[in-house]
Amino acid sequence: MGFTSKKGLAAGEKPSDGVSVSRQAILGATGKDSCGAGRAGRCCKRLRDPHGDIRSRQNSLDQSEVDASGAVSSAAVAARAAKARTAPKANDATRLTFDLPLVIRQVREHQSLSVSKLAELIGCAGDDVVAVEAGEGRAAILARMMDALKVDVTGLKSDRQLYRRLSLTRDARGWTVERLAQRSGLSHSAIIDLENGRGLVADLLTVLPVLGRAVRVRSRDPHNKSADKDSRFTPVNIAAAIERAFGRIVLDPCSHPSSPVQAAHQVTKAMGGDGLDHAWSGEVVFVNPPYSRSSDWLRKVISEWQRAGIRILLCLVNSKTDAAAFHQALCLGADVFFLEGRVKYIKPDGTSEPSKQPTMLLAFGATPEQQQAFAVAVRGTWMARSCFNNL
Repeated sequence: MGFTSKKGLAAGEKPSDGVSVSRQAILGATGKDSCGAGRAGRCCKRLRDPHGDIRSRQNSLDQSEVDASGAVSSAAVAARAAKARTAPKANDATRLTFDLPLVIRQVREHQSLSVSKLAELIGCAGDDVVAVEAGEGRAAILARMMDALKVDVTGLKSDRQLYRRLSLTRDARGWTVERLAQRSGLSHSAIIDLENGRGLVADLLTVLPVLGRAVRVRSRDPHNKSADKDSRFTPVNIAAAIERAFGRIVLDPCSHPSSPVQAAHQVTKAMGGDGLDHAWSGEVVFVNPPYSRSSDWLRKVISEWQRAGIRILLCLVNSKTDAAAFHQALCLGADVFFLEGRVKYIKPDGTSEPSKQPTMLLAFGATPEQQQAFAVAVRGTWMARSCFNNL
């Protein structure tokens, strides 16, 4: 906001009631008066603050710093500059711009989630949730709660994991771990713990405003249909048909606590895992990836199948038959089952929603008998190999 002096007003004209001047606007970036009242012995013009009370600020210059002409002496200027260079900077950690634990609790209550329900959703104890909402506990639990509640922190570099965003932002600012430790008032080991997915909530709340400077909390509206479009889970009938036809699912690298697919081993984002970063193995591996990143996951499926550490690999995905990864999967011998109609995926609230795109199941290593058993339980058609054996 700019500042208009009374010199610019016509005779008898009063300043508009809609104009307010903040202290920062008066002091400017250097802390010196920008309204012409910086000379010695004068007071800053009386100004109306946004709350309506009248205040004035006395000039902070000592009379000993002023020469006979009324100007600030060069010696005083030099002395002040030296003092500014040597004075310790205010701890950046004191400039918290939000109460993250409070926001998390408010969002949880807004979504009608009890402490026990949220704890079950993210795979922790109820006491862990209570501790985080009190600003205590482990930072890893706080990250899981943020992910489950769709609470985000802006002002940091982008990544799927919060702890990685810390190190990426620090690197982008050109800071070493020691520099961040110095500016935040934390120890070197505390910073290392945070950047490796460990550490304490209190330390994380100290580091966030230091790194981001403009950190804000953005909570996505749970009633917004597009807010959580990727959290759609495999229908119970399809999950059951897969296990009956192909055998017990050993690994689900894109799992979720609310998914009907209960593999022996699960990789969940809420627990800090990322199936795109891990190697897969097992007798039967099943993945139902988010549509927003289906191409990335399909490329991962192909890569893991080529590693030859899996006997049967199944991928339930939207039918993007024009995708290069789909054609590569065909070349590697994948069988394709096109599901009839639109699959009704399960939403986090337990209701179902028809997919906006057709769905297919890619099967690597499945026998004809297993394919037939699946087709008996689920409506759809296996694509004949004669359609693509010349690719």
